[in-house]
Amino acid sequence: MEKKMKNNTSDIWEELHDRLRAFIAKRVGSEAETEDLLQEVFVRVHKQIDSLEDPDRMVSWVFQITRNAIVDHYRSPE
Repeated sequence: MEKKMKNNTSDIWEELHDRLRAFIAKRVGSEAETEDLLQEVFVRVHKQIDSLEDPDRMVSWVFQITRNAIVDHYRSPE
């Protein structure tokens, strides 16, 4: 069903941007927070892409980074 992605942030962005945006939007209160978190996720993915050991788990790996970014968002002082 889902095509394999290369370990390349532009490929990940194209494949997952809309899904991640919807995932984040369901969990945060505003459009601005959603956009900020989406950018944060892709910065983290870009920085950590070399640590991905199993390319077949790319999607779950990116969503775990996204969940962690959302948790960090709520933990940070306002």
